[in-house]
Amino acid sequence: MTDIVAVRVITYSVTDRDRTCDLLRQRFQVLPGEDKNPGDVKPPHLRGYDCQHLVVSRENEDISADWLTAGGKLEQYFQEFGGLEIQVRTVAGHAWAEFEHARRYKGTPYRAIGEQDRGTIDQLFGAAADARRALDETFVAIDRILARPSMEGEVKSEQHHPVESLAPGSNDLPLTHDELDDLLRERYPKDRAPSPRGLDFGMELVGACGLLDLGALDRSLSTIDSAQVEGLMDRTAPVTRVRRLDDDLLAYFGEMYVALTRDCGSVSARARQLEWRYDRLRGKLRPGLSGQSKASPVVSED
Repeated sequence: MTDIVAVRVITYSVTDRDRTCDLLRQRFQVLPGEDKNPGDVKPPHLRGYDCQHLVVSRENEDISADWLTAGGKLEQYFQEFGGLEIQVRTVAGHAWAEFEHARRYKGTPYRAIGEQDRGTIDQLFGAAADARRALDETFVAIDRILARPSMEGEVKSEQHHPVESLAPGSNDLPLTHDELDDLLRERYPKDRAPSPRGLDFGMELVGACGLLDLGALDRSLSTIDSAQVEGLMDRTAPVTRVRRLDDDLLAYFGEMYVALTRDCGSVSARARQLEWRYDRLRGKLRPGLSGQSKASPVVSED
């Protein structure tokens, strides 16, 4: 058994969780088939568990430093037990898992109640899992904004300095209508060009997401498989390039995009429409793309 001795790492965000797992894979050898999220194979009515499990057997041979294992307890665990299980989850995922473990997985009252009541509890845990996913996506969105602390200062500084004083061609220049139009034309060449009003709407969308310059927008969109998003939307009529941008940003930010852009444009039912459109993407984006971690919605970071 490789989980006699285990370690749990709790991170603030999905981004931190994924980086932690990458560092562990670099440092240790992971046993074949022992790098997985058990929640991925849970039946739909038991969905919600979200924690990466890695069973490591020793340090990688290309790691020159002795670090933790040489002559210590960790080395003993490797030799006597064959491996060490490391669990990595977010604070939101930890809260859900601890409560579910106590009330359902190991809960005696759960097994004692009737089938109908157990079904109700399963549905409620599923709803809690959806809330947990939304919280994870919100934390990632906050981190994205905090990762760009200089943006606001740069924009404010232009109130006192002309644009010409900045370096020509710098990706830190505020995004312009022409730059957005060119990017949309290059990214969605087969779709209809937006009207001037539609382009204004596109500028409003990217501004609401904190994508203040061409570089930030381009890096975000580069993580999205736009063809897959288009296929999942399953449209029967042609759309404009701004609508394609809207869909790709929804895939990138996940459910948080609803909160970020619900008041953009003139459609009063936009929030409800976004929620309906996101249902077409939820849980279907390929790993490594946005919004789900793979989850999601894992979620990519610019």
